Amino acid sequence: MDGYTKLHAVILDSSIWLEPTHVRIVWITMLAMADANGHVEASLRGLAARARVTDEECRQAITSLSGPDPDSRDGTPG
Repeated sequence: MDGYTKLHAVILDSSIWLEPTHVRIVWITMLAMADANGHVEASLRGLAARARVTDEECRQAITSLSGPDPDSRDGTPG
């Protein structure tokens, strides 16, 4: 079964949209790859290849996306 993720326009006003381009690209790639439970099955190099970013950019993106978000709109720190 192919995955489907609906993107809401509100993401354009979110803190994720203020991240560098490679972080946003990895995030959107992960949304497209996620299964029904939100799990992404990929190695770092595999994810980097699918996102068309370098391994280092992918590593930076995963670190950024895994960390706390002090600007979270819903008060969730991470």
